[in-house]
Amino acid sequence: LLASYRLTPPRMPSVGPAAPAAFARRLPTTADVGSGWYDVQQVNPASMPVTPEARSQGESAAARSVVSQEHRDGPMTWVPDVLVSEDLRAFDTAAHANAYLTSWRQNEESDALADRVFDGVSVTSGPTSTGAQAAFVVGTEAFTLRSTSTSGTMTAAAFDVLIQAAIMRAEPTA
Repeated sequence: LLASYRLTPPRMPSVGPAAPAAFARRLPTTADVGSGWYDVQQVNPASMPVTPEARSQGESAAARSVVSQEHRDGPMTWVPDVLVSEDLRAFDTAAHANAYLTSWRQNEESDALADRVFDGVSVTSGPTSTGAQAAFVVGTEAFTLRSTSTSGTMTAAAFDVLIQAAIMRAEPTA
């Protein structure tokens, strides 16, 4: 265990089993973001439970991927720099996916949320007290993206790159 800890930061238990392949390929992995990034969950991407309330609003499945950029500080300490999580929620209709996005927007901490268009997709995004957040809908699926920076290394431009990558992965399957 100690030898493994020296190679990579420790991972948290996952909330669910591995995400289905159709979801997993559409969520970020460490291969997407490069060296110095690590999986945060033991199973990543992982399926998330769907509550009865969410099911009543058309949600049928959900998954999350969480990756972090970290660096070593001495022989035994991993220091987190940036944490990025992305959720994918599948709905029975585009109307339910858009209703989720509306609800998400009303519940987020930022008063500075704005609508922008990336690659033809309308994205709601804005700063948080520790980073940035974004949400968008593609077809019947809602995606939320959140970045938390502990060292101030995630710029707005870098977060925009994450949004664009998320949109590219989000394209519906044939």
